[in-house]
Amino acid sequence: MEPFNEKRYALMRNEILSLNPEDKALCDIGCGKNPISKGIKTKLTLTVDSNKKYKPKMVADVSKRLLFKSGTFDIIVLGEIIEHIVDAERFISEMSRILKSEGHVILSVPNICSLRYRIAFMLGKIPAHASKGSINMHVRDYNLDDIKELMMTSGFFIENVQGDGAWMGTSDTSIRLLLPARFSDCIIITARKVKK
Repeated sequence: MEPFNEKRYALMRNEILSLNPEDKALCDIGCGKNPISKGIKTKLTLTVDSNKKYKPKMVADVSKRLLFKSGTFDIIVLGEIIEHIVDAERFISEMSRILKSEGHVILSVPNICSLRYRIAFMLGKIPAHASKGSINMHVRDYNLDDIKELMMTSGFFIENVQGDGAWMGTSDTSIRLLLPARFSDCIIITARKVKK
């Protein structure tokens, strides 16, 4: 695993473990080739991805309505997926639908206002992971305020916000700076669905 993903994975896995997942149903959406939920003991873990080469338990276009009953899952993991979704409001609404009341979403998203991106913008460059310059087909950029507002207006209570720091240097000589979420490369949010 790339060093810049290790910290994000560790933080997200710790968030899952803090929810005592042993008796809970978990859905890892947009799981990719290395699911964040891998190896975590749950009552049920379902991996979902649109790419069958990653061998998820379910292949589906995650930007569309998913074939789950309402209130199926206790925990939903969204690792670096929301920036690929055009209609994020509809997507989060769908996550809320398939989540049980008081269930949790744990998500990570690249931070367009990270220290590294701010330096790139000051140098007149568009960062590779920004939506305009994206090599990874990002269609929307987020900062801390944007992602918090999206979750809160979608009926979630933000329980925890973390950042993974910032990686500086080349791939051979990079170091990670410890920074608050507002300046980190990646924002990680744990949010609870509010009872209606």
